[in-house]
Amino acid sequence: MFNLLKSDFYRLVRRGDFWVFTAVLVVGISACAALLSWVASPDFAVMVNERAADNAGLTAAEQVEAQADLDEDMAEMASLNDKAMDSLTHTWAQTFLTGGMLGVLGTALAALFLVSDFEHGFVKNLLMSRRGRRIYFAEKLVFIALIQAIMLGLCASVTTASFAVAGFTYEVVGTPGELALWLGLAWLLSCAYAFIAAVVTWLTRSKWLGTVLAVMVSTGVTGAVVAGLCSGFAPALPWLGTVPPWLLHSCTQLLGNSASTLLAADTGLPVPGLPIWGHVLLVGGLWAAMCVAVTMAVCRKRDI
Repeated sequence: MFNLLKSDFYRLVRRGDFWVFTAVLVVGISACAALLSWVASPDFAVMVNERAADNAGLTAAEQVEAQADLDEDMAEMASLNDKAMDSLTHTWAQTFLTGGMLGVLGTALAALFLVSDFEHGFVKNLLMSRRGRRIYFAEKLVFIALIQAIMLGLCASVTTASFAVAGFTYEVVGTPGELALWLGLAWLLSCAYAFIAAVVTWLTRSKWLGTVLAVMVSTGVTGAVVAGLCSGFAPALPWLGTVPPWLLHSCTQLLGNSASTLLAADTGLPVPGLPIWGHVLLVGGLWAAMCVAVTMAVCRKRDI
């Protein structure tokens, strides 16, 4: 397995899409920090004042409505005036986790890499006995998990550096234990997303389907649709109301707050008394375990 891992990382760094995705990550996060820095700048305040002046030609009712919208926008941006963010982990979550950047880039990269083994005939050069198949697919799951760790490390590092350069500070940074817990759970969820895309890629051998699924699942679109349908049909089928907390999308939203909230128990979660971090660990672990089971029971038996 170790030789396969070395081979895969050697091929990964020679692939153009790896460097393209890395560049997109750096540019996207840096642009986000720059945009927020501009919102907190005097130039943005001048633009807002000019917008308020433009409301002079409106009717009284329209001015009241426009002023209410303006006040709402300014209230949302008030916390940025002194460039002080709520917490480091909240900034991480809003920058690359809840929006799906981490999931999309890591999952799509994994899906493209996996299908290339079959497109370019790499897998045909390996010993594909029963034991060889188990080693091959187990190594690929480990490789995917390592890719997610690399992408998560890049996202966290670039986000922290970009916001520091832009002059932002944090009201709460968090203890090393809290930061490690948040990063560990974010890595677990990103692995679960990537494992789902890997299973679909191995079953279909289609890089387009795997990539599209990576976008739909990792951005939370699929989870939001499923949660909405469950809530809509819950009055007729009450058991559907218990489904949303078991979705990866719901767990991703739970990580959207600061790491300190993970230690609290949430009465709205299925398991009473279980802290939020325990629920995320349980759900993420279940989805990852299901993907591993399908991989070893079904995917590895498909014709090479």
